[in-house]
Amino acid sequence: MRAMPPDASERVLTQQLKELVEYGVVQRTVVDPVVKHTEYALTDLGRSLIPIIEQLRAWGDGFRPRLEEILRERADSEKPQS
Repeated sequence: MRAMPPDASERVLTQQLKELVEYGVVQRTVVDPVVKHTEYALTDLGRSLIPIIEQLRAWGDGFRPRLEEILRERADSEKPQS
């Protein structure tokens, strides 16, 4: 869990990894059961998702300026007017 996203709980991440293993997207390998060292790797199915995820990221990067504008406009409209 060393490389966990900063806002992810260990319990949620563990559950999601378990589901990805069940779906065949990720492969789980116990490296050392004594120290509970487990590694995860993408399967061929998981790797087939990379282009889709990259497309989603590119779309999000392109949409980010508009989203920031929408959020600024919303915040400005919710400010009390004096």
